[in-house]
Amino acid sequence: MIDNRGRLAWWRNRDLLSAFDLPPIAAWTVFIALAGFAGVLHIVGGVGRGCVFLAFSACGLAAIVSQGRLARDFARVAVGEHVRPMRWLLLREPDAGEAYLVLYRADGDPDEAPPMLLRLAKKRQARHLPPAGVADVHGLLRPVTVLVPWIDGSPVWTRHPVTALDLTTERDRGRLTYLKGSEPRGR
Repeated sequence: MIDNRGRLAWWRNRDLLSAFDLPPIAAWTVFIALAGFAGVLHIVGGVGRGCVFLAFSACGLAAIVSQGRLARDFARVAVGEHVRPMRWLLLREPDAGEAYLVLYRADGDPDEAPPMLLRLAKKRQARHLPPAGVADVHGLLRPVTVLVPWIDGSPVWTRHPVTALDLTTERDRGRLTYLKGSEPRGR
């Protein structure tokens, strides 16, 4: 899905579109717009309801544009120049089942740099991942930034910035302990 200029064709990547919920938003926007036009044309509900439906479809269109821009930005990061190998560990929240990757630097001492926590966009992405490994992580390493790991040749999408964990604080140690209490699920 990478074109000849090295860019990821984000509009053709189903996993990325799904991570940002673009297909359902687009489907509902089209449905509501059609209902609005039907109302304006006096087929269903009259002009008053038709205008309300058209206003809702405008909101849906704004959501599509906003989420589309985010998806495009994530696709840029996914093929960016800033790449480094990082070790990762797949963890799941015991209660909600949300999937997280704990990222560690692959080179050097793991205690030298704090681990980072990355929440996956969709729980089902974790079904195809092994419990741990090494990934090529695209993006700049900063405390709050967007990172896109490539595992087994495919990007793993998120809609959340990475969080640097400060293991000297009780809050972050407790958060990591809570996530480690779950069993990682592999293939």
